[in-house]
Amino acid sequence: MKFKILLLSLLPHFLNAESFLTLKVSDLTFKGGEKPSSNIDSTQPYALKYSRSLKMWLPSNLPYCRTQDASEAFLSFKQLANSSQNGVRFSSDDLVLCFHNPKSKVQGKLFLYQDKVGWRPFSFTFEKKNRVREQKSEEEYLTYRITRYQWLQDLQGPGSAWYRHNVNRDRNRLAEIRKEPKTPTHTHQNRALIRPALSNELENSMDLFSGGRAISENLQLDRELRL
Repeated sequence: MKFKILLLSLLPHFLNAESFLTLKVSDLTFKGGEKPSSNIDSTQPYALKYSRSLKMWLPSNLPYCRTQDASEAFLSFKQLANSSQNGVRFSSDDLVLCFHNPKSKVQGKLFLYQDKVGWRPFSFTFEKKNRVREQKSEEEYLTYRITRYQWLQDLQGPGSAWYRHNVNRDRNRLAEIRKEPKTPTHTHQNRALIRPALSNELENSMDLFSGGRAISENLQLDRELRL
């Protein structure tokens, strides 16, 4: 009886528990065994651009993935793009697929640009039971999400203030996990946010979309917002 009561008391915790999944392209099983080419043409549309904040070469147009088996899914990067005598190259091996609260079996499509073909989908599957310890780390997941948002900031497209906000949020969560001091949050005027606790969340949200810098960053109506 006591054991049942204990299980019932722990049930809300398990129901609300978050799970994370971080995969390399080589971890995926592709339909029909057809894998994307490792080497990707780094001219158009992937023309590489050097990120000063990340200190690495990144494609100006990121491949993307689609799935209905996770609450959030995105692509990021696990290493520097390869350098060679022919210049800097971008490889599908540099990609990382990240999933938040994935189902036990994740199915989706990875879209890569193929020369003379255009954007081409590669259907993939991954069984969550096959994941290893580092693949389910929230720390790994957040690290790659920070990299993604910093990359989006560096492209200087619409939504830069929103991406910057997400970088600060994820850095603070990462610091919490690592038991390190949190990064102070600043307004677009680089002043520390010191406001009454009750209105803090609302006013922080307002800061993302108010002020000259935020408006100019977010409302580039002639350009597509990247997510």
